[in-house]
Amino acid sequence: MTENSSKSRNRVLESRKAEKKSRAELARKCDMSEQTFKRVESGQNITLKTRWKVVVGFNSLDHRKREYTEEYLFPNDAQQERI
Repeated sequence: MTENSSKSRNRVLESRKAEKKSRAELARKCDMSEQTFKRVESGQNITLKTRWKVVVGFNSLDHRKREYTEEYLFPNDAQQERI
């Protein structure tokens, strides 16, 4: 096992910054606590339900910059699942 196996690089933090949203605001959109959202941003292990909430939350933003998919927000996780 590699050192990065417990943490997964994702695009959640950079996407939140690109959308110019605070962590608290996006956590509310995702229907989760700010602490949980912070765990998501830091790449800690999260449940599939939490990942889905993040995708739905990003896509519920008014005037969002792009369509957010699970594959876009969590690219390493999607790649590992295909192996």
